[in-house]
Amino acid sequence: TTNGPVVPLGYADPGDVLAYDCSPLRWRIPQVREDPASNPWLLRLAVERATGTVIGLANFHAPPDERGMVEIGYRVVAEHRRQGYGREIATTMWRAAAAHPDVHVLRASVSPDNEASLAIVRAAGFVQVGQEWDDEDGLELVLEVAASDVVFAQSPG
Repeated sequence: TTNGPVVPLGYADPGDVLAYDCSPLRWRIPQVREDPASNPWLLRLAVERATGTVIGLANFHAPPDERGMVEIGYRVVAEHRRQGYGREIATTMWRAAAAHPDVHVLRASVSPDNEASLAIVRAAGFVQVGQEWDDEDGLELVLEVAASDVVFAQSPG
């Protein structure tokens, strides 16, 4: 159920990607209200061009911090997984971040049993620099790569 504001998307969202109670909106809306300049770093929808359907989302958790680090979060709707969308979403976000002069480090926090996401970040050159406990997601491996060293996936086609 949606407990937050209803947002007209202009796209079909059968996976309810932006359901307020289970999406990053519950964190990102307060962030933007507190600091409107953070908005360009936050939520993006992944829309399948052919159907106009929302198939996932991506966001950085915040603008670059004092060391120039940005952390990515992304999700692909279950029925669209294992089709290359996760890699395309992550690569698109990393390209944008790496091109920004304030970004020096890219970070991803991934569950140790999320083999698909681990494969994506490791193929991009990320290496484990630690681990952390997330109250919502449990144990996560923390992986980073210098923005200048990220390996971008080739675009399909």
